[in-house]
Amino acid sequence: MQTRIKIQAFTYFLLLAFGLNAQTIDKTDNSLGTIVITGSKHPENSLQVPSFITIITEKEIRESGALTVDEAISRIGGIPSRPSLYGGNELNLDLGGFAELAASNQIIIIDGIQYKQGDSSENRLSYIPLDQVERIEIQRGASSVLYGNGAVGGVINIITKTTSLYTEKPLANLYTSYGSFGTSDTRGTVTYGIKNFSLIFSGTNRQSDGYRHNSASKERDGKFTLKHQNKFFLSSVYLETTDLNARTPGALNAARLSENPRSINPIYKNDYWNNAVNQVGGYLETDIYGTVIQLNARHQDRLIRYVSTFSSGSSSFARAKSTIDVFDLNAKNVINTSFGKNTLIAGTSQNFWSMTSTSTTLGPNSGASKSNAIYAQNDFKFSESDTLLRLGYRSENFTQSSLYLAIKSEIFNLHASEIAIMQPINKFNSLYIRRAKSYSLPNTDAIGNTAASIRLVPQTGFDREIGWKFNSALGTKFDLRYYISDVSNEISYAYQPSAGYFANFNLPQTQRNGINVFGEFILLKDLTIGGAVNIRRAIVTAGNYNGKTSPLNPNTLSLSSKYRINLKQSIGGQWNYFSSQIIGGDYANSLQRIPNYNTLDLRYSYNYAKNIDYSLSIKNLMNTNYYSYAVTSDATTVSYYPDPRRSFMASARFMFD
Repeated sequence: MQTRIKIQAFTYFLLLAFGLNAQTIDKTDNSLGTIVITGSKHPENSLQVPSFITIITEKEIRESGALTVDEAISRIGGIPSRPSLYGGNELNLDLGGFAELAASNQIIIIDGIQYKQGDSSENRLSYIPLDQVERIEIQRGASSVLYGNGAVGGVINIITKTTSLYTEKPLANLYTSYGSFGTSDTRGTVTYGIKNFSLIFSGTNRQSDGYRHNSASKERDGKFTLKHQNKFFLSSVYLETTDLNARTPGALNAARLSENPRSINPIYKNDYWNNAVNQVGGYLETDIYGTVIQLNARHQDRLIRYVSTFSSGSSSFARAKSTIDVFDLNAKNVINTSFGKNTLIAGTSQNFWSMTSTSTTLGPNSGASKSNAIYAQNDFKFSESDTLLRLGYRSENFTQSSLYLAIKSEIFNLHASEIAIMQPINKFNSLYIRRAKSYSLPNTDAIGNTAASIRLVPQTGFDREIGWKFNSALGTKFDLRYYISDVSNEISYAYQPSAGYFANFNLPQTQRNGINVFGEFILLKDLTIGGAVNIRRAIVTAGNYNGKTSPLNPNTLSLSSKYRINLKQSIGGQWNYFSSQIIGGDYANSLQRIPNYNTLDLRYSYNYAKNIDYSLSIKNLMNTNYYSYAVTSDATTVSYYPDPRRSFMASARFMFD
């Protein structure tokens, strides 16, 4: 019955999307700065948003030479990342410094819809067609009022052409590249627009032998979008599919790492992972008598199959199938008064997730979760001073079921809130202060992976921050924030002596405080430099590990530059520095730290003709031998996962119109 209701609701959405009449959609003026969406789910001027938001444009992605969306986020956005343990070209992003639990403490939004699983499986972004990405917005800090469960460290908002406010032109482009470790990437996009309709199709074929032995991967992705726009509404529907086959090389001990970082432990030679995803979704935006309404929906089916080997040498085959249905409906209303302008955004969201699995070692398993939320965010901008006051609140009900739960089902009601004040200094500068409460619920895997008699409880976060924004008419941008984030009952993952294995547990209290800086400066007409600084102090402030540093929390610095040699040629580079950091799981801080390291990347681009360009990229030019992830399995033994050494990539792009 529930499935039928979901299908009927989605069908109604599709009919509504192509048949609604309403008033003209409001267009936001962007004359004073860059337009962002993440802060309110609707377009607004970045200088009027009381939060730290980094914007990555379509042009920056194209010029970076990034092969995947997650690589672009890490490289351009300055977000720490580590290679996925499940192979392929995926990177695990860590926006808030939560180590192995990073995915549970940050939210990925794709075209207004949360992209999150109900278990600990990865939110892989490499499948997203780069040519369909219009921009990416990264909001650091607690963001649960609008985005709910897990938005403790922040939000990564990926906006594709599915929701863009324009009709596509007839256009086709083909990108192909080949490089080190047998890596090849071929992708193409075709767009066609006629009157108010647009069609967009993208496909990707990517494969690599991998840096390490037994790390080969093959990935095929496709996305089809149908978009309709007129003066009354914008609507779109899309279909996506991805299939990834990847070998996983596993960890190395210290001796093997020193002898040959590309090697594998022979017991892992048969490890394999397959991820197949199909999804359908839609988007609607309209204006009804001055109230802008947005409706988003997505349905996903995913099948995972893998073979994994234990340290004892025995192997396990597992198969897991999951389904997700996500809906979000929100409305924006603006009222002008004699005192100022009031903007109210209110909405509701629902999330349904279910999973069944079986493995040769653990047998059958199942889990499910559902949530229903209501939220509101109100901005009042005073006329005389231009001071902005933001208030927000969210209430969300959760129901979780799992074979691991003693009572088989649990119900939670969690709340988030926000208060912020922003004061423009002049047309180009603004200051803000902000306080926000967030939350994260333990997922079904975390519930099942605890020591005996341990019951996980939801974690809550309290953020305080102060920030400064600068955006000049000449293109120079600079953002700065100082923050303190206190987390109660932080859900963590480490070796538990009482259980004799790695398990999830709640840390009573932790604190992260630091500085984020992001800037871009046009020094000369043809020279642009940029940089990102992330300095974070992360410590445990109560319990058995009181005073200890939280694992995997490096300080990072990146400096980038681009120089336009002439009308046809340009060269760019980026230097990245990562400080030493505590090994994963080492909450006692008793083991040797991951050493600091730095890398240098270069890219040369040549525009052969109006519609043809070539490029050559070199990653890790200095051939640095390093690893960004290591973990202890028993508080004494360390497992290492080396990162790739120097690599080359030659590419060509052809555009047809």
